Amino acid sequence: MAQSPCIGTLDSGLTLDPGPWTLDSGHWTYSLPVGLPPIRRFVACAALLLSVVAPARADRALVKTLLDRYAAGDFAGVAADLDRTKDFDDLLKQLKNSVPEWIAAGGPADRDRRELAAATFALEAGRAGQLDDWKLVQSWMGLENIYWHAPAELVEWGCALLRSRATPRPIERIWHLASLSVADRANDFEFLVGSPWEGRANRQDEILHLEHSVKRFPYERRFALAQGIAAEWRLFPARRSGAAEAQKIFEMLRDDASVGAEASVRLGLLNYRNNNVSAALSTTIQTLYPTTAKVAASMS
Repeated sequence: MAQSPCIGTLDSGLTLDPGPWTLDSGHWTYSLPVGLPPIRRFVACAALLLSVVAPARADRALVKTLLDRYAAGDFAGVAADLDRTKDFDDLLKQLKNSVPEWIAAGGPADRDRRELAAATFALEAGRAGQLDDWKLVQSWMGLENIYWHAPAELVEWGCALLRSRATPRPIERIWHLASLSVADRANDFEFLVGSPWEGRANRQDEILHLEHSVKRFPYERRFALAQGIAAEWRLFPARRSGAAEAQKIFEMLRDDASVGAEASVRLGLLNYRNNNVSAALSTTIQTLYPTTAKVAASMS
């Protein structure tokens, strides 16, 4: 019987049952018998298209289910499911497609809670995938290009969702502090502050996450400390520029009531790594034994 093609843009990675399928230029082609009546041919093609669309709808339903569970407090269970996730690109895509409808479904009274739940779910997903697929840096025509992968983009998507409000809520500050922990686990200064020391061919693609945090909460000193930590991350194990910026920030914060102790310890470690042992010891003594340091200073 003669054959007539019915073409759909199916993913060539799908496992298909043996049958009249052929792969042509990245598209799977399914041949239908020409002898079928026109209406039956139309129904067959429609059924084929539905089979292509169905997985996407199922994925969207799955994401909504995860969001429902997360919003209901099943944090450990959802985190375990995310730890088993392999395709974070698809998760990001489905999250972008699903969240507006999911937030709206709760009505105005539940909007704030659902918005925060979705942003925190994205942060959780970014944490789950960051050790496997965070970013790629490639050299092109003497300059480096930085490409952010889905886990980093998930964190920034959650950040953008919260930033869609003109005025931040107090709970958003906690979210930003938690995002610093995710960046700390990735040990990635570029995610926080970009690449001020390198030439980038695609500088417009920088995330600059810490800038967003500072703009939302300019008086949170832990965000200022994070700027110094990001510069410090860049220095080791290879010695590169950034030490002066890190030292300046730590010195500025060493007497701060909330972050001064950590800034001082980091300043001492920075001096030690830079072979300035006397400065490192002085900073350490002042941090650990402030009374002794004051007495010694008054006697000198």
